[in-house]
Amino acid sequence: MNINDIDKLLKPIDSFLKCGTPEEWIKKAQKKENLDIVLLDHLVCELNDNMCIYNSVSNNYVRR
Repeated sequence: MNINDIDKLLKPIDSFLKCGTPEEWIKKAQKKENLDIVLLDHLVCELNDNMCIYNSVSNNYVRR
C-alpha cells in the first residue's frame, strides 16, 4: 500500500471530520506516557457511537 492508497482510504474520514489532525497532536499522542489517555478517548468515542446506534434501533423498534 502506498501513500496515495492511504490518502484515498482516509478521504471519507477527513471529509467527515472537516479538518486534519494537527501534527503536534499526533506527536503527543504517539508518546508512551499518553497511551492511556488516547485509549480512554477512543473508548469514550466508541461507546458514544454505540449508544447512538442503540438509541436509533430502539426508537425504531418502539414505534412499530
